Amino acid sequence: MPVKDWADVLDHKAWLAGREIGTAGELFFDPGTLPGTTAGVAADAGFVHQSGGASPKASSGAADYITRVLRFIPYLSRTDFEHVQALRLTQRMTGFPSLWLPIPRVEAWTIRATARTTWTLAGTISGDAGVRALHIVPLVEIRDASGVVTSTTVPADHPGAATLTIVSGAPASGSEIQIPTDPDTTELITGDLTGSAGSSLIVHYFGFIPVEIISVSREIEEFNKLVDEIEIIDRPTLKDFEADS
Repeated sequence: MPVKDWADVLDHKAWLAGREIGTAGELFFDPGTLPGTTAGVAADAGFVHQSGGASPKASSGAADYITRVLRFIPYLSRTDFEHVQALRLTQRMTGFPSLWLPIPRVEAWTIRATARTTWTLAGTISGDAGVRALHIVPLVEIRDASGVVTSTTVPADHPGAATLTIVSGAPASGSEIQIPTDPDTTELITGDLTGSAGSSLIVHYFGFIPVEIISVSREIEEFNKLVDEIEIIDRPTLKDFEADS
């Protein structure tokens, strides 16, 4: 497939564990978030609850457990029905399925005074020669502490902001971001961004994330019209984010 752009949002099919589904119906999203990984510490007064992220170098996406409801009206085929039904059971034994949605995911990192050029994602940006065989150009921004966009790959949207450029090879400067269009990729490579220390590096991209199917509910609205609602929650795999340098 050719490289696509932001005008293609919602033009594509949902992709769940290697199969496109939901193309004849509607997709409803009910977003929400949960805190990061949890642990407890024994104390004289009892049990103290603690919650924290995966690593100081991890993106916000590493602990962003978004919940969604996907509603399919109706199922396209018996094969789609069987595919979802089986995934709910096999995920307990073989691992969580991957979900690609026709809406962008967002991840962010804090830019610090120590130089860093590798930024590992919690998810995966899909490439046009990768597993999903579809690449939609990501949006990359740098926002200062007050949320103002100071650099962006789409400067027309933010007058006065500097231009960031997405390149396929190694960045030659701090204004370039390496994101290949062909393979699926799990990281951004940048130039030296320490001049923006205290700001946030943000990427909006179309890609995969492991998800857990929490429940499947179904009803028959009318004769021969089966409606399914699938409640899912993002389950990003923890990685060695500390290795980023």
